[in-house]
Amino acid sequence: MTVVGIDLGTSNSLIGYWDGTAVQLIPNSLGSVLTPSVVGVDDDGGLVVGAVAKAWQYQGRDTAAEFKRQMGTAKTYRLGGHDYSPVELSALVLKALVADATRALGEPVQDAVISVPAYFNNQQREATIQAARLAGLTVQRLISEPTAAALAYGLHRTNAEQFLVLDLGGGTFDVSLLDMFEGVVQVKAIAGDNYLGGHDFTRALCQDFITNTLGVQSVEPAQWVKLYAQFDAVKQQLSTDETVTPTITLDETSYPLTIDRARFAALCAPLLARLQGPITRVMRDAGLTLSDIDRVLLVGGATRMPVVRQEVARLFRRLPDVSLEPDQVVAQGASLQTQLESDPALEAELIMTDVAAYTLGIETVAEDAKGQLIHDVFAPIIERNTPIPISITRTFTAAGRGRTIEFSVYQGENPQASANLHIGTLTLQSRHKVDAPLTVRFSYDVNGVLLVEAEDQTSGAKGELVITQDAQTLDQAAIDASLKKLEAFKVLPKDRAANQFLLAQLARAYEAHTGTVRATIQSAMVDFRSALDGQDPREIARTQQAVTAFLAQLDGDWS
Repeated sequence: MTVVGIDLGTSNSLIGYWDGTAVQLIPNSLGSVLTPSVVGVDDDGGLVVGAVAKAWQYQGRDTAAEFKRQMGTAKTYRLGGHDYSPVELSALVLKALVADATRALGEPVQDAVISVPAYFNNQQREATIQAARLAGLTVQRLISEPTAAALAYGLHRTNAEQFLVLDLGGGTFDVSLLDMFEGVVQVKAIAGDNYLGGHDFTRALCQDFITNTLGVQSVEPAQWVKLYAQFDAVKQQLSTDETVTPTITLDETSYPLTIDRARFAALCAPLLARLQGPITRVMRDAGLTLSDIDRVLLVGGATRMPVVRQEVARLFRRLPDVSLEPDQVVAQGASLQTQLESDPALEAELIMTDVAAYTLGIETVAEDAKGQLIHDVFAPIIERNTPIPISITRTFTAAGRGRTIEFSVYQGENPQASANLHIGTLTLQSRHKVDAPLTVRFSYDVNGVLLVEAEDQTSGAKGELVITQDAQTLDQAAIDASLKKLEAFKVLPKDRAANQFLLAQLARAYEAHTGTVRATIQSAMVDFRSALDGQDPREIARTQQAVTAFLAQLDGDWS
């Protein structure tokens, strides 16, 4: 049975597999390998994923997007009268990808390697595994997105070099430093920003228009959606043109604008400055300087923006490597990863190591200079950027006597334990005395699974805790409830999906124009709906071609 590789992205998601000689990315029903990570509700109350839902989003209809940014949190999204968690919405995206793969491969898809941002913590990684479980998948491994990109670039076949992978997607920014030597790919340091991505650059354009053109500080949500759609097209056009002259339409009022790359760069200056933080942290953790880096790889669709490439070139004083499609490279690497353990040739060719994204440790009590006990002190056991898998033992002493000892496990970088992310508690049943020696072992693997073992050296009492999930982990009852709620999910047949997509494009174009152009769009929509109602396949195909050509001719093409 084929194991698939999946890039579960903020903006777009992809699925692929290794065919024995190369990676094959699987197109969706509309023929694209990119499936927008957007969920919407159709007129019948069904849940739809992908390009159709994205088009509905720009119309202000009932949709949810960018939920990857909220993975591992309690945030919910209201769709069709129901609340959905980021886990459940991600499961819907995965279901859509699996349906495409099942159709293409002609067999059920059950096992997957899924990419996650390198800076995802345990809670976010577990949320991704939960989403896969809801979608009927078994996760063989989670692979960090920059590591997957390194695989796709074939960096393991190069001579000894230091590589920096900058992965700027729709919603997250990851930085990974990799060291290559004799077929060993060692991740030396990682850092990132889970709230920096291409969407933020679009928002900068929107907010500038709202503030300086409309003269207000904010607009209604429905107005924001319409502005976002138009300025996202402006941002994309600035990737190819030095200057663009869009006419922004809002509430039937037109606003002609002129925006050049210099203006865009100025608006995005705070965002570009934020790129430097994770880069600096990685360099500091690895004990290197920017001049020590041999190659810089740009990954993620947002790296298509010239302002990003120019900023990277300025920082490193060299041109970054963009030889592979930035929005496909992670999926290619995840698909390649599926074969590393099962294919002896690949396994012999490549050895990969990863690192811990965050420091792992326990809450302890410290003694100050006056001999007073200070509680809520974080004691690191596995430091961030430690190569994994790893197993480390530390010895502590009991601060008091009693029948139980609690080991509260945290993940983070704050010296105060409670300021970090609490991921579990191990309770050891033991009669202990003050200053009794206690041994704690942390064993951490590449999937983010942490085994905590503790032993009272005096009494011999032992305990262990496997941390693969957080307090929000779904129990079986919650899983069953979610599965029932997700039954409304629909995988649209190819023809129906294409028709829905064209209708949505026409609706978006109608909203963006006025006057005679709007009337022409309305006429085209009427003709198309009439063809669909007639159910004549030949007439539908003819009208599809006509509508596609018509949309391509419109100013500010929305296709």
